[in-house]
Amino acid sequence: MRKILIVGANSYIGTNFENYMVCYADKYEISTISSINLVPKISLFAGYEIVFFVAGIAHKKETSKNRHLYYNVNRDLAIRTARSAKKAGVVQFILLSSMNVYGMLTGHITKDTIPCPNSAYGNSKLQADEKIISMQDETFHVAIIRPPMVYGRECKGNYPLLREFVLKSPFFPNIKNVRSMIYIGNLCEFIKNIIEHQEQGVFFPQNAEYVCTTELVKKIVELNGKKLIQFRLLNPLLKGLPIPMFRKVFGSLTYEFSEPVDTFSFEESLKYTEGIKVWKTNKTEKNEQSMLVTILTVSFNSSKTIEKTIRSVFTQTYPNIEYIIIDGASSDNTVQIARSFQKAFDSTSGRSLKIVSEPDRGMYDALNKGAKLAHGEIIGQINSDDWYEPDAVQIMSDLYRQKHYDVAWGSMRIQKPTGNMIKHAKIGRLWTTTGWCHPGMFSKKEILLQYPYACESMYDDFDFITAVHQDKKNIITIDKVISNFCFGGMSTQKNLREVKKRIHILYKVYRKYGMSRFYWFHRVGIEMAKYFLG
Repeated sequence: MRKILIVGANSYIGTNFENYMVCYADKYEISTISSINLVPKISLFAGYEIVFFVAGIAHKKETSKNRHLYYNVNRDLAIRTARSAKKAGVVQFILLSSMNVYGMLTGHITKDTIPCPNSAYGNSKLQADEKIISMQDETFHVAIIRPPMVYGRECKGNYPLLREFVLKSPFFPNIKNVRSMIYIGNLCEFIKNIIEHQEQGVFFPQNAEYVCTTELVKKIVELNGKKLIQFRLLNPLLKGLPIPMFRKVFGSLTYEFSEPVDTFSFEESLKYTEGIKVWKTNKTEKNEQSMLVTILTVSFNSSKTIEKTIRSVFTQTYPNIEYIIIDGASSDNTVQIARSFQKAFDSTSGRSLKIVSEPDRGMYDALNKGAKLAHGEIIGQINSDDWYEPDAVQIMSDLYRQKHYDVAWGSMRIQKPTGNMIKHAKIGRLWTTTGWCHPGMFSKKEILLQYPYACESMYDDFDFITAVHQDKKNIITIDKVISNFCFGGMSTQKNLREVKKRIHILYKVYRKYGMSRFYWFHRVGIEMAKYFLG
């Protein structure tokens, strides 16, 4: 168990990071202390491996009377804390700095750009950065985080000011600019990765794409059900105004893309920020009115991949999930990895984990067992080397409420050595596997019990869905990426023997349900295209 101490209790970034790490409670133990009247004695840091210093004076108008506060906290307290942490044997010190150390309102910043702060806030941050990074050695790693504008639900700073303005005013200039920004969820993920790999240096975390202010406000207004009238008439005047606030809003200020983070897309992050989606990581949150959804994962000697699968289930935005792992008596440490999550599931409201490990007759026999154990109204199935998108269960639960499907699936992202591709969920006029995405499939429990897997081949899933289709059950697809699929399993092998086997088995499925013999030619065409084109 790695111990982290956050210095700066109740800070926006510190609190969000603590909540974000709840789902990693099997690996990290997090404590916080207030920076108010803090005397950073060595004994405070004994036993901690990582110290994350987030305390600071910001978002205040600088005056001659309060100027000293910036140096007292942002510089002096940070430096004293780092010294004591090093003496206490702390391995990694993470300092939350700022883009303000560069003193730029517009421009492009690279790792070679020389900082030139023009405020007490920026100057105090830079002096702390330089002093603390000089303490670094082989046993004391220092990571300086200089994020651009951070936004998220209940954030402080420029985002809420801009939001308040555009929700009151129906007019906004249409000016094309680009700015580096980072969503709080992406920042938390970045910091987690810094800790996991014990990285050191100066970092520029930002969203994976630059943001245009006009597009930002347009999205905010749309998400709040309002309309925005954009105009260009005053663009030359607004661009030329020497007022700092106008340059901040309409000017371009970017970092080089050295550390982009794409855990949350820009559009998704705005939905969380505006409260359209709820970012559920705090263990006290609960929604008892939410329908229970069961997720099944079948595993056998999956120690290299199952952790990512489990985390993708645990971190779902949907609040009420039963997770069942059916293991085929693995001989590696698959079960131990799964059991390491038991405490996190048990201590989190709206989450439960059941692990069964015993010999079985293959993955479809295991899925049949899982369906009988499930309590959820609908059941999702995710393989032990695949993983869900963060809102997968929410999307499929919402779709069930709207369409009352028997079976549904969403699109999936296929991860290939040559690059990723999207397989779009669809049902064509001709019933084939073309738009079929098993890792993104959700079914009513009663359907899985009515149509159990035949346990005849690795393509029992297509046998199942074809039986359901031929019986004219309510099948729905949604063209949103639900899951991620790692290319390279048995169903994707490219040797001719496997291709011939797939053609034979899938053609048998077509004929089993009374479909035309011409499907043989269709199957051959699909397999040949996959073989030669990838």
